[in-house]
Amino acid sequence: MQKVLRLIPVFISFLACFSAFSQTPDSLISASYIQRNTTYQDVFPFVRYEKNYVEWTNSELVKPFFEKIKRSHEQKVRILHIGDSHIQFDLVSGTARNGLQQIFGAGGRGLIFPYSAARTNSPYDYVNYHTGYWENTKNIHYDHTLPVGVSGATIQTTDARSSFKFIFQRGTIQSDFRKIKIYAQQSPKSFALKLVYSAQKEPISISLNDTSSRLPYTEILLPQASDTLEFLVEKTAENQKFLQINGILIESDQEKGVLYNSVGINGAGYKSILKQVLFGSHLKALAPDLVIVDLGINDFYRGRFNTEDVKRDIIRMIDTIRQAVPNAMIMMTDVQDTYRGRYNLIECQMFSQVLKQIAFQKGCAFYNYYEISGGRYSMVKWLNYALTQYDRLHLTPKGYRVRGELYKNALFNSYQYYLTHPESDSLLLEKFVPEDISLPVIAQNNVQIEQATKKIQMPQQQAKITYTVKRGDHLAGIAIKFGVSTQTLKEWNRLKNDQILAGNVLVLYTDVNKFPIAQTKKGLQNVQFKNQKIAGKHTVRNGDSLWKIAQKYGTTVDKIRNANGLFSDKLQVGQNLKIAK
Repeated sequence: MQKVLRLIPVFISFLACFSAFSQTPDSLISASYIQRNTTYQDVFPFVRYEKNYVEWTNSELVKPFFEKIKRSHEQKVRILHIGDSHIQFDLVSGTARNGLQQIFGAGGRGLIFPYSAARTNSPYDYVNYHTGYWENTKNIHYDHTLPVGVSGATIQTTDARSSFKFIFQRGTIQSDFRKIKIYAQQSPKSFALKLVYSAQKEPISISLNDTSSRLPYTEILLPQASDTLEFLVEKTAENQKFLQINGILIESDQEKGVLYNSVGINGAGYKSILKQVLFGSHLKALAPDLVIVDLGINDFYRGRFNTEDVKRDIIRMIDTIRQAVPNAMIMMTDVQDTYRGRYNLIECQMFSQVLKQIAFQKGCAFYNYYEISGGRYSMVKWLNYALTQYDRLHLTPKGYRVRGELYKNALFNSYQYYLTHPESDSLLLEKFVPEDISLPVIAQNNVQIEQATKKIQMPQQQAKITYTVKRGDHLAGIAIKFGVSTQTLKEWNRLKNDQILAGNVLVLYTDVNKFPIAQTKKGLQNVQFKNQKIAGKHTVRNGDSLWKIAQKYGTTVDKIRNANGLFSDKLQVGQNLKIAK
């Protein structure tokens, strides 16, 4: 793991080298400039890049954020990304942060926390040490002995000899990252802090006794930025008994660029965040223009999926955020396909559907990461490409980078749409089909590009069926069972190798007469035939989309896609389509 962490700064530096055009105020409102910088390190055949957009039903609710992004060269754009273990490590949000700051400017590192004192892991871009005894409360704890704020954790000490220290990886802290905000309880009984930031400079004394301040933080300005920050507890009066820390914020002293804050605690969910009593006041102080809510899996991973409970918690979260920052754009993000042991969780799909419904009802943007990352059973494919760990729940560092890249590019794609469709009051992928889904790729892998863009030839006059892989199955045996070659089976399912796992669903095209329903009931119970009634044909004309065609004939996009063996929504003029009812 340490070896992986040492390689991450190399990747970040590598990414920063690929800005093909210098940033100017004009380039920030240029759709072509944004498109040129919507790049991917790799592409994968199971990711639905053509759907990688943030959706909304009312442009007035996203307009303030996108309008501010236009002027990021002269005013700071603030983002808050709230999550769980996927976000605590910060490689998802860190990848998105670096991508956005590369284009729109760097407004600071954002929120950090003395995780060592809270006895948990730090993000990838800094290490953290502490001395002395610290008690802690995290949002996942059943009882909160300390008040918890936006960081999701609080630490407290009664030991005046305690300390905590941050050492950032090279390149994380830029020269103008001099503004420090310390989120801590102000009290006459609070210890002071002494900040050591340079061997050549005098430490800075910080008092935390100002009870008249309405702000939940104390702000200082460093004479110079530093990639090492050491906070020493200091008792300056006899009545001082304790010190309580809720978080540290590092930002630029310039009022421009993107300040991307990310907060996550291992195991956190909606219920956890809703228990944070200081969440609202901290949210007001942070004043984010965009709040990304990236939670859900821990609310049902080990228990029963109660739809009403889930709906209630989502609505409470949205209402809490809107009460604190009424003008912020709220982006609700669903979860990725996940396994518990060897069982695939259909609850992930259920959660995605519930979240989308509520997001649109409550005037939020929605990011359908579940579908974009591949949908149900796709985690097996992520495992085949070494993007997820064997628990098929947590990703590898490479997988987190892929996820962060998708988040960043979804914002880029939607911003590009906002620039090019000023008259549009919504962005819904069931109505909008991108005209250009070309994928600019850094350090191209020709094999992956070929697999991702290759037009698969489907057999004619044969039925499309699905087969759910059972325990003990292997690819060659399945191919023989259905009378096709292993290579053909791999091409139909875009498989990189022969590895398959129980629960994986394979698509096949074969002669229905060879596998009648009676035989299916006896020996092939996992085969599901999709017999569709073909009502007619349609020749694609200029301006057609699957959604428009479905509306014309009173059918659905999925039925047309399945009847014609389509793997994307892209159409060609003159193409003949079967219309299924």
